[in-house]
Amino acid sequence: MAGTRALLLVAALALLAAPAAVAQHCPSHGLEVVARITNLEHEDQMGTIFWPEVTGTGVPGVIRSLNSQLAYDAVTGETIEETVEIFGESGRGISGAIFRVNYDHGNILDISMAIDFLGAYPSTFEHYFTFDTRTGDRLDCRELFLDDRLDDLVALLDERLQCNIQAKKDEYPEEDWAETSALDQHFSEEDLARVTVTLDGIVFRHEFGFPHADLALEPDGEVMFSFEQLEDYLDPDGPLSTWDEEHHQEERGE
Repeated sequence: MAGTRALLLVAALALLAAPAAVAQHCPSHGLEVVARITNLEHEDQMGTIFWPEVTGTGVPGVIRSLNSQLAYDAVTGETIEETVEIFGESGRGISGAIFRVNYDHGNILDISMAIDFLGAYPSTFEHYFTFDTRTGDRLDCRELFLDDRLDDLVALLDERLQCNIQAKKDEYPEEDWAETSALDQHFSEEDLARVTVTLDGIVFRHEFGFPHADLALEPDGEVMFSFEQLEDYLDPDGPLSTWDEEHHQEERGE
């Protein structure tokens, strides 16, 4: 499973639980994201999987494509029946999952997932999906931005990332950071493929790849900018061309 960033189960559920328990209506493209719920049980251990499924009045081929890419076995590498069996027999393996619809406006549907796993230690695997609802294809998020502004955008994001790195160094001054290259990292164009589109703006991610034992020393790899801050970088003819702050304020209930 991809995107290995260990998190506490409680933190992941607190972050993502509320939106997953109900259907998510996406009126701009005739789609609805519903939660398919599977309960897990082993002795006194309990777990719940909330998994997204797209329904609605949209184009059938688009819905099929979205569900194919969001399919449980496609994301986790095992069937839901196998998960139930493994957890039931051992109390190990996938122990829960939750999802959130982050954005459902214009031509974009953005969904994130957190899958909890019990092995030698508890971990959470995060997955991010940004779809073009005109085609049902997964969107290369570099398509959101102007080609001739990508280098400038990467430099802007790296400046913020270096601030996060310095903040971690300041938090742990006793560490001999000079003896390790773990923090000698920079935001790159490849990181633009790992974004989440939300009503508040776009979250960019850099994966530092620290081992589980050293996660306390890992800087925050997330950098967020509002749509207003990114306006000079967004492609006016791209998937976010329908971005409208007034509409976003209404969606946020402001």
